Amino acid sequence: MKPADPHDEMRDLTAFYALGSLTQREARSFEGHLNEGCRRCNVEVGEFEAVVSDLAFAAAGVEPPPGTFERVRQLTVRVH
Repeated sequence: MKPADPHDEMRDLTAFYALGSLTQREARSFEGHLNEGCRRCNVEVGEFEAVVSDLAFAAAGVEPPPGTFERVRQLTVRVH
């Protein structure tokens, strides 16, 4: 059995960091790791960030059902 790479735990955080799903404390800790110059994690974060940005454009635009904008407008009028 291959011994666990202690670096694997940090590398596992790269996807979560790119998605913005780490807690503030976890993100700061991970940013410290990145700032220490970990080339592997910096490269992986860059790759994951590219995928995350592409996800925003992956879904096809869908027209909302008729009347949606009017219902939202009425809700916002009631709140103010």
